[in-house]
Order: sequence, then C-alpha cells, then structure tokens
Amino acid sequence: MRLPAEESILLLTCRPYLSDADSDHLNGLVKSPKIDWPFVLWRAEAYRTTSTLGHHLKRLGLEEAIPSETLAYLQTWKTLSEAHLLAYYRELGFILSAFDSAGIDHFLTKGCALGQQYYPEPLVRSMQDLDIMIHPHDAYLAQRTMFELGYTHDLWNPSTNAFEERSFRVTPESLTKYNELPAFAKCVRMRSPLPKSVVPWVWRRKYIKSYIDENNILTIPVFVDVHVNLSEGIDLTDVWRGSQREEVLGRLVRVHSPTGMLWFIAARVYHEAFQYSTLKLQMFGDAHAIIYKRGSDVDWTEIVTVAKKYGMHPALFYVFSQLKKIAGSEIPDPVTDFLRPDSRGFPSLHDWGDVIPKLMNIPVLESVKLA
Repeated sequence: MRLPAEESILLLTCRPYLSDADSDHLNGLVKSPKIDWPFVLWRAEAYRTTSTLGHHLKRLGLEEAIPSETLAYLQTWKTLSEAHLLAYYRELGFILSAFDSAGIDHFLTKGCALGQQYYPEPLVRSMQDLDIMIHPHDAYLAQRTMFELGYTHDLWNPSTNAFEERSFRVTPESLTKYNELPAFAKCVRMRSPLPKSVVPWVWRRKYIKSYIDENNILTIPVFVDVHVNLSEGIDLTDVWRGSQREEVLGRLVRVHSPTGMLWFIAARVYHEAFQYSTLKLQMFGDAHAIIYKRGSDVDWTEIVTVAKKYGMHPALFYVFSQLKKIAGSEIPDPVTDFLRPDSRGFPSLHDWGDVIPKLMNIPVLESVKLA
C-alpha cells in the first residue's frame, strides 16, 4: 500500500513527536507544489488532527511553504480551538475541586489526561469532552455534584444555542446497563476571539462545538463524560490498576496509568475503525505519544494479559505493529509475537486485519468484469 503525498502528511502529523528523519520527510512533502491542501485540511478535521498538523508546520518553519489561504485556515482553527480548550481546562479545575471535596475517588482519562501528560503542550491535543472515571458506588454523588456545578444532562442545539431538557435517574439497573452517565453539559460564555463570519459552520456544529451570536459572544458547551467503566465486560480491577496521582493543572490528580491508557486507546482505535467506521487517526497518535513519553513505565506483561483476557490481541497486534513500522515506537518484539493472531488456528471474531488501510484508504468504486 503506497499512500499519496496528502495522506502521508496526515499520517506523519497525527503524532505529536517526529524523529529527525520523519521531520525531513514531512519537510519535503509540504514543499511539493502539487499538494492538495483543501483535501489535507478536510481529512485532518475528520481525523481530529488539525491541531497537530498546525503544530508541526510551525515547529518546522514551514508556514511560508503552504498557500496563504491554508495558513489562514490553520491560524483561525488554532485561535478558536485554544479558546475552546482553555474553557474546558478551567472547568476541569472546578470539577476536580468539587469531586475532591465530595470525597469521590476518580481519575482522568483520554483527552484531558493525554494533553496534560503526553503532548508537548496541552493545547496541541484537541478534545471534545472531559472524561473522568469514578467507581459505580459514587455515581449518584457524582451526578449531584455535577448538578451543583451547573451541569445538566440536557441536549445542546448548535443552531439555536438552546438546550432540550432531558432527565436521567441513576439506578442500579442503569449502572449495569451503561458504562457512563449521560453526558453532562454546561455553557461557558466569553467574548469571541474571532468574528462569526470567519468560523466555518461545520466547526461550530461538529469539531469545535460553539455558538457565536450577533454581539460576538462565544458560547462554549463544555461536555463531561463521567464513566463507571471503560467498556462493557471489563473488570474494574483492570480499569483502576496502576492509576496514581500526578501533577495536572498545578495539582496532584489521579490519572489513568500509561499501561491502562495504552491498551484502551490502541484497542479503541482499532474497533471503532472496523465496527463503526470512525477513523480516529488522532488516537493512533495518542498511542505513539504514550510510548514515546512513558514507554519505560508501561507494564508489557499486563498488556498481553489484558489482551488475551478480553480477546483484544488482534487489535493490539495490528496497532502496535504499525506503530513500530511507521513511527519507530519501542515495543518489545516478544509482545508483538505473543499478540500475533494464529493464522493456522481458529479465526478470531475480532480479527479484521490491518488497521492502517482502513484508516487511510478512500473507498473508490470500480467496474468489475469476471473472467
């Protein structure tokens, strides 16, 4: 499989860290006069990698090598995205203080942990919600605490900036049925750093959810997912193992362990690509960042144990194998050898093959003739 230059740029810039050789490769690709930049921007938005794309172009001094309209587009994205993320991190501080005061044991996972711990700057890693893990027995207290902070379960309408009322009652049955409480939402308002006319509608509806009114007031709905598990059927001992307090937002906060974060993200990027056609190339970059920053802290024995326990070894094998080939991630050979699906045995129900062709290829209809 040979990627075109545009997809190669996207695969390189989904990661927050590049080797010198990869940086040189990106430099050469960007300076090609034949790059279809509207395509790159469109795909980067879908992959959630626009921020890391802009980060690398700036880091390598390549901003003058791209068309002026592409640079303006990226600068507009950066301005709005950073305002959006700053609002999220401010709210995260309030939530952490409230949970601590209420005695709710919790840890941060996914975007709000990754940006702070694994990326060169927190604002380089975009996110659309805050993800916090709690124990199921704290669900009612967590819901009440979020309500006291002004959050609701109501649905936000990006077209009107209005909420549609929705209620949810925590019960033992609901905690058995769902891995998280319904999303919490709360609106934060500020003066918009940009006029409404320069912000594409699709950003405000889908990628950087927000609303700008006629007075140039920016409304940012802050979404919070409060989880009681990572996924159906996962033992809570595997979810919480290794989580420990580390410095986040200038305070000691319990966060998802590098090991737990790695197996969860690697499995998720694989399963979402094949089961839902949700192409989260950003999460491929997340997995690389975890290994790059904290690979020495990863318990590879736990990785293979969890993989076999939950049948996720094909997912981890294909993701880890490509991380080694594409990004040079330091993953022990015995780990990938152990995870490798046995082509001579019974086929796995969750073995759908290599993940990169699924993530990167654009489906094309071709006429077919039989022999």
